Amino acid sequence: MDLTTTTAAAGTMTATAGSTIIVQDDDNIEANASIAALIIATIAFFAAVAQLTQSIISAARGLPNCSSDVMGNWARATSRNFKWSEFRLQVFFESPVIFLAHYRNERVPVPGAPAWYADGTDDSRARFRLGPKPAPPPETTSSSTMSSTGKQNGELSARHLRLQERTHNVDNERVSWLKLLETIQKMEDMASAWERQQESPRVSSGHPDLVVWMQPKKRSFDYNPAVKKPYANTTICHIVELAAMLGLYWKLFDRDANKYRAEGNGSSLLGTRVDELGIVFVFEATGHPQFNRNRVIPTSALKEVCFGNVPTIFRPTDAASDAAIRGGPLPEQTDLMTLQFGSRQEIAQTLNLIGCNTATRLYYLQEKKHIHLFPVTFEILGMLGRTLHLLGRPFTYLPNPTIFEWNRQSFSMRRMLEQFTASLSGAIESFHVTVPDELNSVRDYATALLRAIPPSERDPLQPTQLELLHHTLSLLDELLLQKDKAVVLDVLRRHLQEVLVAINTPAEGSEAPSAASSSTRSSRSPREISFDNLLDVPPEYREVEFMAMYFEEIRYRVISNTDDDAYGNNQAAEASRAIQEKSDKEKAQRKEYHRQSFQAASIRSMPLTGPSASGGLGEGLPPQQPARRSTDAPIRPPPTAAARGTSTPVAGTRKPAEDAAAADPDPSPYQGGRDETSPKILTTQPTFRPPGHDGGPQPGKAPRPPRNADEVHRNSIWCILVLRMICWLLLHNFDKNDVQLSKSGLVGNRQPVYIM
Repeated sequence: MDLTTTTAAAGTMTATAGSTIIVQDDDNIEANASIAALIIATIAFFAAVAQLTQSIISAARGLPNCSSDVMGNWARATSRNFKWSEFRLQVFFESPVIFLAHYRNERVPVPGAPAWYADGTDDSRARFRLGPKPAPPPETTSSSTMSSTGKQNGELSARHLRLQERTHNVDNERVSWLKLLETIQKMEDMASAWERQQESPRVSSGHPDLVVWMQPKKRSFDYNPAVKKPYANTTICHIVELAAMLGLYWKLFDRDANKYRAEGNGSSLLGTRVDELGIVFVFEATGHPQFNRNRVIPTSALKEVCFGNVPTIFRPTDAASDAAIRGGPLPEQTDLMTLQFGSRQEIAQTLNLIGCNTATRLYYLQEKKHIHLFPVTFEILGMLGRTLHLLGRPFTYLPNPTIFEWNRQSFSMRRMLEQFTASLSGAIESFHVTVPDELNSVRDYATALLRAIPPSERDPLQPTQLELLHHTLSLLDELLLQKDKAVVLDVLRRHLQEVLVAINTPAEGSEAPSAASSSTRSSRSPREISFDNLLDVPPEYREVEFMAMYFEEIRYRVISNTDDDAYGNNQAAEASRAIQEKSDKEKAQRKEYHRQSFQAASIRSMPLTGPSASGGLGEGLPPQQPARRSTDAPIRPPPTAAARGTSTPVAGTRKPAEDAAAADPDPSPYQGGRDETSPKILTTQPTFRPPGHDGGPQPGKAPRPPRNADEVHRNSIWCILVLRMICWLLLHNFDKNDVQLSKSGLVGNRQPVYIM
């Protein structure tokens, strides 16, 4: 091969190698570019995915507000679900449904969900998904921190809780219903701790009649787009009941403007309407709530009382009757099963059911005077209201069912009990006839209470004294329910009419009485009375003059049934006689019916001895007397024990303990029974002086005793009603800032409301 050929071949090989190198460089560049593009595309993909995820998550309504910072331990139940049909994330959370019911309640608003009621224990707090209770206070303290009663632990606990509240009040981002659940548990815990401190074996910390229940319910913000925070659910009637149980009283309750505000006992509740949702409430802590002596009685009657309705002694006490009435607004009444005090119109309707005349109702409709030492509506409440105190529990407070405030600073119910006992003893001594057993019993009850209850208002009533008041009310109810209801209401209506006339009658030397007061009696008595005379009486003698006026003036205007009485009203006396005659006639008819029924049963039980000479059965039986027709003259009821001479006239010879021991082998606490912790009855007259005796305050004219059997009967009813009023108002108490706002139409109302 020549040189030329070799050179050409070498050049060809060199050119081929160069082109190969160029091709390889191009491939590397393309590969690198592809890798870079892939990396960029991957990054872009993940960025797009992240952006899509972020948009999906950000579109999840309410998710940021379902954290533990907002919901506490309830945030643990928050869940997320991707909704493929809408390509978005749906957030679910759990929040409580709150309602009030009996602790044995089985009907729940959320079927299938667990339900628990609050009792303040650690287990209950865990079920309510709350944190542990604050740590107990230190055991060693200086003497300066000890309370005057020596119960330093309770005081230190309260101080410790207040410090805890100051720390937690800065957590304003939390939902308010979490604070509400905490307050509910605190109420039960503090009340139980205070109840255990009561030095009485009678106090029982058993289950109350009314408790706060809670059920968790799964929810989603998608169903209520107007809401941004998790919300709890209840009803309008339960929010009113819950506010009453926590010691809150309503300052504003306007359903037309949808404005609601309740406050008291260190808490507040604000409500308004939110578009596309409904009525929304916000619970706030404004101070340091206390749940000891001022804790509201946990009775099921709270479901009525907080709306201005109070069950009477005439309503059956079975749960079915109460549940039927509490299930909705009260229908039109005809038998006075419920007292209504939620507005002036409702008070007038209650007076109408009692039987009061139009002028008496106008005192409230026209906003006339209605207060002597306290509003007259509380007299009605004490005379006819059912006993709402729970036997064995030391709590006495109730939500005020009336539109008027209850302020005990201007009078003393204990001094009133003292003066009632003295006045009744003086009235019994003036009797010209045999004293009825029931009237002696009333004096015995009052005397036993007077001995057991401390005279000073600064000494709180102990559980044994509350129990004695409760038992006294039960005994007085038995006496009243044995009477004819029409006669009892007639005595009450005449009492209310006379009292309101006296309240609205100016004292002597003042301007003439108003037309309304003048029209209350068809013929005015020559002796006008006026409660204006109490205005100049020193506070120490206010109850003395008050009870003297009741016994010497009001009582005889009420019990009078004769036309020639200078005290009374001829038309009212005539109406009372007609009511009494009708009552006597009905008693006689019932007696005759029972006699005939007994005789017919005796005939059916006799053996058949063959037909008689007249062809009938039962030959030789005494002929039956025909039943008395309704047109016959009224028959008086059979004589009482007093009329038969079995009771002892009060003239210093009566021995109640000996009589009771002979009549009853197991006497009650009023007669010195087996129970050594019960106060014993006094066997002598009280040490204080009746009005007008031995230098006591002069009440005026000496009382006139009843003149006939009907007046004696009505006198006993009046004394029972007045003592019952005193006992009822001693046993129950109200916050002086609490007055009722009209909302009786919401009883049992299940309109849903929300708590944010």
